[in-house]
Amino acid sequence: MPEIMTENRELLVDVKTGTSRVAVPHDPIVSSSKMTWQGFHHERHAIPGFEADDVYHLNHVVVVQLNAPAKVEGTLAGVRFEKEVRPQQVSLIPARAMISARCEQRQEFAMISIEPRFLARAAHEVVGLDQLELTPTIAADDPLLASLVMGLDQEAESGCPVGNAYAESLASMLAVHLATKYSAQAPRLRESTGGLTRRQLAQALDFVHENFAKDVPLTTLATVAGLSTYHFARLFKQSTGLAPHQYLLRVRVERARGLMLHSNESIASIATQVGFCDQSHFSTHFKRIYGVTPRAFIQQITKR
Repeated sequence: MPEIMTENRELLVDVKTGTSRVAVPHDPIVSSSKMTWQGFHHERHAIPGFEADDVYHLNHVVVVQLNAPAKVEGTLAGVRFEKEVRPQQVSLIPARAMISARCEQRQEFAMISIEPRFLARAAHEVVGLDQLELTPTIAADDPLLASLVMGLDQEAESGCPVGNAYAESLASMLAVHLATKYSAQAPRLRESTGGLTRRQLAQALDFVHENFAKDVPLTTLATVAGLSTYHFARLFKQSTGLAPHQYLLRVRVERARGLMLHSNESIASIATQVGFCDQSHFSTHFKRIYGVTPRAFIQQITKR
């Protein structure tokens, strides 16, 4: 069986030959290849057109159209289609669904691939399905799905300055959305209310405060609490009022404020110590929380 990724690129498998190749034979404009994301991958492309015959993906693929409308025609999972795909419309190509498609116009699109096992966890834990079959979709209007894809696009482009927790939250929400809206089976939603238990919350908060300067993956926090990433993120916000990545940012900013009050180190040095990638990123979040820049804060301290 072909590997799912080659050099962190999404692959297509040729049905006739059984060989694999990169899905888009051009270098991506944006890619998550340098990220340490597990179970999902992102690429953004601008290509002059494309043609593919009798191929399939090993991952579930969601594509968001970015540029002007383009006419796409072909066959997906045995169903013939001829569509004009408009900006922000989404297409879903399930794993192993055979597709032949062509487009003669310039294409700009963002593409998220989700490994089947990543989606399967969401399907089982959230909608109670042990086997999940997705409905192939071309040119659908789904603003939520498009926004989740573009959120991951922004994270990949910026290099995940907060760490992987936010990207993992977006990918988990995307997987749940696919499992609930695009499942061929009727989902049975499992609601979780009441927040984390005291023990789960204490374990998660202790872990964040002990490791705030490092990249704290959402999957790690969820494991500490003994929950899936999706359920953990929801229950954590119910308990604290903040998403996990927002809480981590607040802890970093508060620790930085303490250092500025009790040390003479530079702002850049303090930003690095508490886990920010650079001074600019630290300043943005410090001002958002305290209403002033770190430099203005230090000037206020000095005047007292």
